[in-house]
Amino acid sequence: MSDTSQNAAFDATVIVFLDASKMRGSPAYRSGMKPNHRIDAETNDYFTGELTFRDREWLQPGESCEATGTFTVAKKDLELFVPGFRWELCEGRMAVGYAKLVERGEAKPTG
Repeated sequence: MSDTSQNAAFDATVIVFLDASKMRGSPAYRSGMKPNHRIDAETNDYFTGELTFRDREWLQPGESCEATGTFTVAKKDLELFVPGFRWELCEGRMAVGYAKLVERGEAKPTG
């Protein structure tokens, strides 16, 4: 049986940073957060994912930490996810920080 899914899921290690100036008074993020993940601000391409902080329960604006992420992306975008790749973390459409890929696990088809 051939795979017809257009998406792939993977686990990864990432560095998460919350930009205090862009959060404009928003509270800290709790481990397990599921922000909007934006690949490209010009095309507004998004993907889904959950971030679990490794060494803390809360991440304050202006701080960074290592996290484990579980992501689902379009297969067409999978080649972007190499160590060093960076994307925006958003509240709605407003970027409030970024994540940078450290290491990616094996991608598996969804569906």
